[in-house]
Amino acid sequence: IFGITIEEIKSTSCITTITPPHPDMLYVMDLMELSYFHENDIDTADKLIGNDKFYFDRGAIFDEISLRDYMTKYEATHMGELRTEWSNLCPGVSYILYVYGIEFNADGSDYDVITPISYQEVIPTPADIKEGIGFDINLEISGPDVHYTVTPQAWDGLYVIDVYDSSNELYRSENDVV
Repeated sequence: IFGITIEEIKSTSCITTITPPHPDMLYVMDLMELSYFHENDIDTADKLIGNDKFYFDRGAIFDEISLRDYMTKYEATHMGELRTEWSNLCPGVSYILYVYGIEFNADGSDYDVITPISYQEVIPTPADIKEGIGFDINLEISGPDVHYTVTPQAWDGLYVIDVYDSSNELYRSENDVV
């Protein structure tokens, strides 16, 4: 019932557009890892809506404001066409973008879901193996303290830093090829 357009997918980001069936319809939208649904036994629309509602209700109680005010404050509701740039995604991991329409009761303490859930799978492209990438590593050693900075060269994606003691079996000297 909602239009979902995936405009661009990269290894760690994507751009989506949600188009509601009516421009003045209030709706909930989120992008979550597929594994979250499996880990939390969310396999029906009712379970997904219940999971969202539990989270929103708990937040409203904690903030001591109405559900409508909480969802507005934290931008959990949207209206009109919405273009979103999602970042910090993991390459090759499956995500689900979902959206459903809602209508609040008069005092904003509850809402009804007024549309079926629309959804689409989003899978950021796996990162290509790159050539010519390097890292500038600067160390400052002061007794037992070591401070380091790592600056990637010719790379704007994710990377991992691990530090090992030279006696650790995972330690590799700068001469080792990994």
